[in-house]
Amino acid sequence: MSLAPALLPVLQATLSPDATTRRSAERDLTQAQAHPDFALSILQLTQDAAVPKAIRMSAALNFKNWIKANWAVSRVVSLRAARPST
Repeated sequence: MSLAPALLPVLQATLSPDATTRRSAERDLTQAQAHPDFALSILQLTQDAAVPKAIRMSAALNFKNWIKANWAVSRVVSLRAARPST
């Protein structure tokens, strides 16, 4: 099941000028990151033309941050080491 519908108001709240609302939304996003469908759901929001551009940009930034926090660097390093030198 996609989390996209549930993430939409949370992403909107991250853009709020009210610091309390923003912090609460950021906590909600942090909790949502534990869900197995988080990455695909947030990526779906970046591609949905019906979603306002500001929310799509926020979704893209959150996806980038999720990748940065969850990417297995050791795998990338081991793949580079396995490549034959020229």
